[in-house]
Amino acid sequence: MAGCDQMERVSLTVSDAPPRGASEGLLVRRALLPLAVWDGVAVLARSARALTMMERFVVECLLRLGKMRPEELQEVASISTELADWLLGSLKEKGCARQLDDGWYAPEHAACARVLAENSVAVERQELRSLLWFPDTGEMVALADAGALPRQLRKTEPAARYPLPHGYHGKTRAQIARDAMADGRLLGREAAAIADVMDGTQFDQDTCPAYECSAVLPTTGENGWHLELAGRLKRDKALSNTSTADHPADPVRLPVPFMPGLRERWVRRLIQAAGSIGAELERRFGLGEVRVADDGITASAGLEAVRSLGRKRLVADSLGLTVRLDDEIEYSLPLHVEPADDAARYALRVDAALRTLLGTTDVNGAVASVCQEAGVPVDGVLDRAWELKNFRMVYDLREAEDFAV
Repeated sequence: MAGCDQMERVSLTVSDAPPRGASEGLLVRRALLPLAVWDGVAVLARSARALTMMERFVVECLLRLGKMRPEELQEVASISTELADWLLGSLKEKGCARQLDDGWYAPEHAACARVLAENSVAVERQELRSLLWFPDTGEMVALADAGALPRQLRKTEPAARYPLPHGYHGKTRAQIARDAMADGRLLGREAAAIADVMDGTQFDQDTCPAYECSAVLPTTGENGWHLELAGRLKRDKALSNTSTADHPADPVRLPVPFMPGLRERWVRRLIQAAGSIGAELERRFGLGEVRVADDGITASAGLEAVRSLGRKRLVADSLGLTVRLDDEIEYSLPLHVEPADDAARYALRVDAALRTLLGTTDVNGAVASVCQEAGVPVDGVLDRAWELKNFRMVYDLREAEDFAV
């Protein structure tokens, strides 16, 4: 992946309006996303269950007496020695008691008070989870059930193979997951419940599938997060070469939470290319003072720049811009045009008036008030309609004069 602005090859496409959904966040129209799906991974999962009456009794006894031996619990509760040993040992495992050297059990006061107040105890048991691993950022998403995702991905041809850093080679899935847990990169609703990962499967691959994806990256917070994979169906070798070739696979929406590492990487890539983007906007359209941010690109435009942008379209203070970097990643975001002088401001007002007239059904009835409000003459709007070869608008604007009796 490109890391410095000087190496970026930039391709730009201007459109008539900001992209749909731009208010939700930065649109990544196309990018390569390395992804491995691990299904049926053994984990130690935490959960809670209600205290039994006997457990509550033992906790209250510990707090009241200060310490207790199994023999005393057996006598007080009229239970077997085995059950008394199990109850005190269980409270020790749950952090509510500690065993002293002489066989006595003493309470852990804060833990005992908590379980009594919550009327529940934490339990850990081995369960199976699905893990989605994103090696590009080291993030991992835990799912209770991946559903049809593994099957969908098996049908989808990866766009490329992502070379894995050497540090992953030879590690077990458990080690990779524990690293993610330690760094706070294990995400998803299931993440908080996972105490440990116990999958000893060794990861001995040098590459990982990379799928073509699109995403909406929220500018603030987590609202609007959307991540979808695209691709083509894998060729069915048992059938003819044309049976599945070139057939698009159904888009796969990933059931993942907001991933700050992935968002930060894609946004940083755009920001790092700011110099190349600015140079290309200046070369193509004469725009200056280009500022690149994750919520849009802002540029200053003189009259010639406005004319250059408006050769085939009406120019507004906000247009759409598609930015492709090194044919690897493609963004779609607003291009905010700031007029640099009075001539540029006039040209934008003319286009704004023409745009308003294009949205009316009675051009002749509206033209005078629209042009007055915009502060431009009707002839200026007429000339602009001629430039854009909008002959229907030219006819409507000249109708009263050409056909006057």
